[in-house]
Amino acid sequence: MTPFGQVQACIAGARLSLDAEGTKLLHFMLERPDGCDVTVTPDAFFIQYGWHLAHHHYKYDLAPRVVSWLCDAAPAGYLAAGSLPWWFPTTPDLERETFVDRGGGMVVHHEPLGSHWSYGPRRIWLDASPGRVVIKVRDATVDPGPDAAPAPLEPPIEYLAGERPVRAAASSPSVTISCAMAGWSASRAGDRRRRDDRAGERWPPPSHLERVPNGARSVGARPSSW
Repeated sequence: MTPFGQVQACIAGARLSLDAEGTKLLHFMLERPDGCDVTVTPDAFFIQYGWHLAHHHYKYDLAPRVVSWLCDAAPAGYLAAGSLPWWFPTTPDLERETFVDRGGGMVVHHEPLGSHWSYGPRRIWLDASPGRVVIKVRDATVDPGPDAAPAPLEPPIEYLAGERPVRAAASSPSVTISCAMAGWSASRAGDRRRRDDRAGERWPPPSHLERVPNGARSVGARPSSW
């Protein structure tokens, strides 16, 4: 069975065990209240986070395990606050290091890492079709409104009327658009999008890193030698 077929089977009731890599991915999806949009197709598996909207692509074999866990933990679309174990060995001397902006500068806060990471209550929307599965995760403490499902995290592209018509032939490799909001070419826009997607592979940002004295590295953790 293909991974996409496994995803569909999990939605229909099949269950798979959650491994360390799946737990790590759930940490990305659930720990912050910013939410995420998950897209699974026969050819791709990627997630957009509320804290970074690039398309974060992951190993496809993680999708069935994550979908299985979500369907099991939130069968009615509501995930109560809870915790999951870290995906790496922990010891009592491990510390969690966070950076808090106090207005006058960044303040480093230390606290024991503990054996588990936690997440708040979440609402889960799952939309499955024969060729596409979309999962939306949102903070359950925020009223979702009257709509059946929340809008995508990525806002729609808004096009503004230009002051002058496009000054280039269709065959031009770089089409320059002159308008009040754009002073750069369409080709540069594509370059910037590709750079943004590549940058997504280096997230989370430093503000979400943690320091562990034994040098263990994980999502939200970094060796003390960094």
